[in-house]
Amino acid sequence: MPFEMRRGNLTDNLPLALASPLFRAKQAAKLLVPSRSGSSLSDIHGALEHQPLLFQSAGRSGTTLLRSMLVAGGDIAIPPESYILCWSALKFHANRRMPWPDQCMTILELFDQSPVFHLWDFDVLGLRHEAFALPPERQTLACLLDLIYRSYGERHFPEATRWGDQSIENTLQIQWLVMVFPHAKYLHVLRDGRDVASSWVKQGRPVDNAVDMW
Repeated sequence: MPFEMRRGNLTDNLPLALASPLFRAKQAAKLLVPSRSGSSLSDIHGALEHQPLLFQSAGRSGTTLLRSMLVAGGDIAIPPESYILCWSALKFHANRRMPWPDQCMTILELFDQSPVFHLWDFDVLGLRHEAFALPPERQTLACLLDLIYRSYGERHFPEATRWGDQSIENTLQIQWLVMVFPHAKYLHVLRDGRDVASSWVKQGRPVDNAVDMW
């Protein structure tokens, strides 16, 4: 997990711009205090048994290969890249005052309607009744996402005890992920920028755009 500042660290007084990206995201998340009304993003009651493993990387950095290696052991369930996880937080936050069943359907349909979700080979809408029935203390986005990913794992990796997400969009929206999963584990995949850009060019990207993507 990236370095996290704690009380007493020599880095406590560093300018925020010099802090780690994860620390900056946590500081930004503190400014986004949830409303007293509506459902919470985060697992405020500690209902999650295991925290997720979230990839942080630029595209073309080898996360798909790394995912294949990690799931081969069967201990962790990581679905194909979907780009949905971070955007679900934005969607949920925008609709936080809706009744819980409506919030559930909004997120379940966000997954189901994704153009790449078919790669999961999983009926996410079939979870709606289980999601509706979550007790009040578990009616959070964190618990809803945990239900989705655990159910995917039960179908494809029945021995898995935890889940993860490899989407590169997580890097760009880390401030939302920190709000939903403040105790998540992060796996930072860093590939030489020249190799990343070269890989994008081979995919048909212009050179300047490939450099910007890294």
